Amino acid sequence: MIRKLHAILGEIAARRQLSEDLCARYDIDDATVCAPPPAAECPCLAAYNAGDMAQAKTLLENAIALDPGFASARISLSQALLLGGKPEEAREQLMSALKLINRLTARDKLMAEAMLANLDSPRVGLQKWKALATSFPDFFPAQGSYGYFSWIYDNNYPEAIEATCLNVRE
Repeated sequence: MIRKLHAILGEIAARRQLSEDLCARYDIDDATVCAPPPAAECPCLAAYNAGDMAQAKTLLENAIALDPGFASARISLSQALLLGGKPEEAREQLMSALKLINRLTARDKLMAEAMLANLDSPRVGLQKWKALATSFPDFFPAQGSYGYFSWIYDNNYPEAIEATCLNVRE
């Protein structure tokens, strides 16, 4: 169940990050033009969703090799690395992404900071996830992560349920 949740969170985050990066990079405001591509058109997402972290990692590393400044790909790679049990490699990718501040949206910056903080201190990570979820209430990965970490690290079931329920309401 948790693996499935992580896969869903990763897919949504990766699609939104890619869409926002492309729109920002090419100065496009039209939301319909910047709609994320279907998973079938994005091999790294397809691999990620299939649970093939090795393939997702390879594809994301290829994207970064083509564009070392592709900050959101570094964040997505860090997610795959975390799920693959490689927290130190994930930390390196998150730190590299945060150095590319001009290539990150404000939301992506906060997400990378929350992920990084989570590796060092669950308490600080929980605070950062809450700040991200509060700042971007429509950002599913923030709500889901905040709910999950409220439950796991803080044993705060009411807060976890409230945050998680925001993802299922219309």
